[in-house]
Amino acid sequence: LQERAANGTLTILSDGKNDQDSLFLRALQPFGGNDVSKSLRALWTVHVLSQSIVEPKVQGGAKADRPSLKEGLKSLEVYLLNMCLQVRKDENVAAWAVQLLFENREWLNDNNRHVQQLFQRLPSLAEQTQSPLLRLYLASALQRMPTEMRFDIASRLLNSHPADEADHNLPLMYWYGIEPLVASDARLGLVLAYSSRFPKVVRFIARRMASDDKSLGVLFESVTKRPEAVD
Repeated sequence: LQERAANGTLTILSDGKNDQDSLFLRALQPFGGNDVSKSLRALWTVHVLSQSIVEPKVQGGAKADRPSLKEGLKSLEVYLLNMCLQVRKDENVAAWAVQLLFENREWLNDNNRHVQQLFQRLPSLAEQTQSPLLRLYLASALQRMPTEMRFDIASRLLNSHPADEADHNLPLMYWYGIEPLVASDARLGLVLAYSSRFPKVVRFIARRMASDDKSLGVLFESVTKRPEAVD
């Protein structure tokens, strides 16, 4: 597939003649069954192709009369990632979808409606998933998000899965993901502390706030108004 993409013989959609050569059909086929390894291979292949394709420049500044191969691959990857982020999908497939979503760094500033819908799915996924593996990937992804994007996802992770307190990694990963948010906005840090089901994370938030004079004032104000927070 990579060789065909490089020499220009790869088609994204059916051209009416070579339906079975359509990458769209070939990539979707594994997702109709229960073979996780084939689904992952299809996802990885489309991702690698979309990252590695270099389009030839159009001569004379003329506009192409159809979407470019790179644009087609991007649309296909977005479609596949959307399928993978279903709550009932296999945890390995969904986890890899989160991983690959944030490897596309330019997508964070992409105004494409379908791309933004992928990011908008993450808070509900963080709240509803029963998979510790997927929550670990979401927690890792927090560290690659813009600070302003982290709150909604982090608050769902901290509030919805109290059993994660016994996990060796998850509470720490949650903290690593929210630390820049606590440092930049003490009041949001307090909201996270009050909603968190993890005493360890609450202690980390309080310790981080106490290390900064401005945040310390917010912390004292909160304790004064809500004495039970001391407990």
